Amino acid sequence: MHMPDYEGASIVNLMSSIATRHEVPMTYPPLRDVDTTPLDTARHVVLIVVDGLGYSFLCDHGSDSFLRRHVKGRLTSVFPSTTSASLTSFATGLAPAQHAITGWFVHLREAGVVTKILPFCPRYGGPPLSELGISPRDIFDRQSFFDRLPIETHYVIPAMFLDSDYSLAMAGRAYRHPYESMTDFAGAIRDIVRGATSTTFSYAYWPRLDTLCHTLGPYDPGTVDHFRALDSTIEGLCHELDGTDTAIVVTADHGVIDVPGSHVLHLEDHPRLADTLSLPLCGEARVPYCYVRPSSVDAFTSYVEDELSDVCDLFSYDNLLNGSFYGRGEPHPCMRDRVGDYALLMRDNYVLIDSLLCEKGVALKGYHGGLSEEELFVPFVVCDLK
Repeated sequence: MHMPDYEGASIVNLMSSIATRHEVPMTYPPLRDVDTTPLDTARHVVLIVVDGLGYSFLCDHGSDSFLRRHVKGRLTSVFPSTTSASLTSFATGLAPAQHAITGWFVHLREAGVVTKILPFCPRYGGPPLSELGISPRDIFDRQSFFDRLPIETHYVIPAMFLDSDYSLAMAGRAYRHPYESMTDFAGAIRDIVRGATSTTFSYAYWPRLDTLCHTLGPYDPGTVDHFRALDSTIEGLCHELDGTDTAIVVTADHGVIDVPGSHVLHLEDHPRLADTLSLPLCGEARVPYCYVRPSSVDAFTSYVEDELSDVCDLFSYDNLLNGSFYGRGEPHPCMRDRVGDYALLMRDNYVLIDSLLCEKGVALKGYHGGLSEEELFVPFVVCDLK
């Protein structure tokens, strides 16, 4: 098991490095042990986040790629190593301990519901919580990183997410640019840089690789082909922007681990464990959060120790928080509600999933959220286009 390095080698520290140039005070220190000179000196900084592009994936499938040739080091994601927690860290410059977005499924006690946090809707489906009178700013309540920078900022996002509650909250005052295709994605970045009349910071998010890692698996030829197309597109973009005094940084929110069907555990196959819980599993399949009935604590811990000790490690909320899994410093007041009583850190490439009555419970080919090398480490790629 590896741990996020919030002291100078995580994606949170990357955001601090970007902010430090503009004398913006940050909770976490800037990056250490890697050359950040281009970030400190370039007129334009473009941060491309490729969802699911783990450092191991890049080394395994892209040894001859443009991105691999420009790797300056590797960073850690945050815990859990998942999109909701990581993207919120990119968008706030804070670790999950401070922003309290702790997984795909998040229990919002203040709203009385378990949610799919990025779509901002109940886990069972239906309209976004904003249509039910709950303001996104009551949940995504940390200041946007884009609002902290004293320069022009841009947010490049798939068109389908442009006006989502999450995107609107995270983008802050940044100019938002939608795209439909890989060509549009590169074109939006190119147009921002070439059209700028002052110093800029741009954030550009590409989710498709992660989708393929989930549905096909991280080793499927279709997934690898997509990576190669994206690599070629970024290489072409860098050639187009050569000489524009731009630093293009490419990293990821997490990597993905391959999970065979035999390693997908279903809560319904463990009824005695299910009977100890007061809520559905939250968090991630690689790190399920367990809300345990007070009268069933002993039964819960005994079951995990007796029946599941070969596939997971049991951590209490206090173990996780005091162990700095989520970050250091004063935690968000909602952290205990968002994590629950216990978490199961699944070993090797095991996952534990449950299903509501309205869910089909389809198992995926790839998962993330845990602390394996494949999931936690992401590349730090820098292209200095002076």
